[in-house]
Formats: sequence, structure tokens, C-alpha cells
Amino acid sequence: MHRRRFLVDTDIVINYLKGGANARDFLMPIIDGGASGFFSVITEAEYIKEI
Repeated sequence: MHRRRFLVDTDIVINYLKGGANARDFLMPIIDGGASGFFSVITEAEYIKEI
């Protein structure tokens, strides 16, 4: 069986860190290990810029 894979955008990560319920619901399968989550180097740079 193939695991679902998602490319996660900066907005989702920031929303999750701010307590956003929709972002949490989206990320939970990735956090629980039921899906794979990836982000681009651009997303990483945007996130680092925000913190």
C-alpha cells in the first residue's frame, strides 16, 4: 500500500504553529506517521524568515 504524500506550504506550518485547527487537522496524518510530508527549500527559507 502506498502512503499519501503532501507538499506542505509555509502558510500551513505558520498557521499550525499559531494554533490553527484546520492546519492541525491537515498535518495530523503526517505527524502521526500515516502520511509523508515534504516542504521545499523555499518554504524552509520563508519559515526561517518568519521566526
